[in-house]
This record gives sequence, C-alpha cells and structure tokens, in this order.
Amino acid sequence: MLSLDAALDASSDAEDTPAGRDETSKESRRGALAKTLETVRARRETLARETSATRRAVEAAAADKAEGSDAVELPRAARLAALRDAAARKRKAPAEDGTRRIRVTRDARGDEQLELCGAPAEGASSVVMMAWERPYMEALVDALEVTPADTVLEIGYGLGFSCAAIQRRRPRRHVVVECDPGVRARIPDGADGVEVVAATWQAYLADANDNFPIHEFSAVFFDDFPIVATPSRGSRWRSFLEALVPHIAWAAPPRRVVGYCCDAERLRAALPDGYWLERATPFELTPPADCPYVSEAAGDRCFVVVIGFDPNGVYEPGA
Repeated sequence: MLSLDAALDASSDAEDTPAGRDETSKESRRGALAKTLETVRARRETLARETSATRRAVEAAAADKAEGSDAVELPRAARLAALRDAAARKRKAPAEDGTRRIRVTRDARGDEQLELCGAPAEGASSVVMMAWERPYMEALVDALEVTPADTVLEIGYGLGFSCAAIQRRRPRRHVVVECDPGVRARIPDGADGVEVVAATWQAYLADANDNFPIHEFSAVFFDDFPIVATPSRGSRWRSFLEALVPHIAWAAPPRRVVGYCCDAERLRAALPDGYWLERATPFELTPPADCPYVSEAAGDRCFVVVIGFDPNGVYEPGA
C-alpha cells in the first residue's frame, strides 16, 4: 500500500500542473487521499476480522461437535461464549503430528505470554495464557489449601504461576505433567520437590493405571483451560475427573481438585458420580482488552472452584 506522501508525489507527477499551483489545492488533494487510504485500511481490517471470525466459527463448530451433543439450550451470548471456549480448547490440544508447539512471546505491555503455534497449513497462532492470570492462579492454589502432608498433581506448567505458589507450601510430593518441550524447558533445573512428567495428562493417567502402582494424590490442580462447553460426558472436565479417580481414591481425605473455570453451573452439571462442587467463588479480575480467550463483554467470569471427591460415593465409570 502506498504511503500518503508517495501517493501525493505520484498524483503530482501524473498531472500537468502549472508551477506555483495554490497550496490550498494541494492540501485539499492531501485530505482526499488521506481519506481514501483510511477507507482502504478500514476495509482491510474489517476483512481480516471477518476472516478470523469465520475461521473461529468453523473451529468452534468442529470442537463443539467433538465435545458431545448433549448441550443445553442457552441464551445466544452464552452459546457464543461456549463455542469460543470449545475452539480455544481445540486449538490448545497438541497435534498428533507434533507440529503445534507453544512459544513464549510478549504482549503489548511487555509481559510474557504463551502462544500455541498454528499448524503449517493454518499459519496462525493463538494466545493461551497471559500474565494477568497470575493472581487468579494463586487464588486457585490458595483454595487448594496445600499442606506439607499433601501429594499434589499439577496439570500444565504454563508460565509457572501455580507451580511457584504450590512450592511455597512445600507439599510432600509435587508432580507436574507438561506435554510441551518448550514449556518444560522453562521449569528450573533441579526445582526442589518438583517431579516433571513429559506427557499429556491423558497419557500419564492411562499409563499409570496400566503400568505403575496407584499414585495417591490428595490435591489436584487442573490448568488445562478446560472451560465446560456442554454438561455432556464429552466435556474435558468430566473426562479428566473420570481418569483421575484411581489416583485420588486411595488418598487420605480431604481430597480436593481446583482449576480454571468460567461457568460454575456447567461444571456442576458435568461432574461424574463421586465428585461434588464444594464451592465456586467469583474471582474479580478484569482481563486486558487484547486477551483472546476470556472476555467480560461476552459474559465470561472466572471462578475459584473447589471440587471434592468421596470414594465411597456411587461411582460407575461406564454409566
């Protein structure tokens, strides 16, 4: 796209203007060209937004379908938020071909953020974690009430906010499951008391079921951005809690699970038997305007949730 000055020069050269043409006329042409360039810029931005919105809608529809078909009827704003959340989860899932990786970049304020690199065919990246989350992550850890007697399972290292908060409480054991090699490389070497597992939580919990003695986790931090789009059996929260049962059932009470949540009622509906929503407290924190995954304007609101588990409850994995 030509700059304003370049456009003016080209226009002047093309015209057979007499020397000493009045400056007012030149300013008039400058103003007209400026308006034209601004219109072109605005149209380009509108087209980019529409293209991005279309791509997100397609991804959201696919992700929502994958999550399950038991969605409840919700107001339009809530449905749109649910679709966006489903798309965010879909984008964050590691690709089977290993081409999607997380990298650390800087936002407009100079703070670190995590971006999930797009697949080569897509060529786009999506921000999945930002610095504004630190107080929220720390509030979730506070709600977990970790003690030196606890064995803690943490899903996802992210920017390290929750890991540092957990370590300050010096649990008996602290296992961090992180699938991305770039993120794992950011965990301090020899971090006191932290055991790092290079796997997805799905693979880790399944392998431990089949090949290792049952781990007795009494406190669990689920930082996998698992906002519940539907209360179906396909929701990510429910899948995680079901897979977790063998690893938490034998731990001494109380057994507690906390994690990222923007809709407490859908989470309550998604809980498997044996679990209950002990409390869900709204967390007042305003995300920055450039946060792509949580939007107050869309009705998103973060909650500090505490989920309890009772192994004596009626739990039927195949029900």
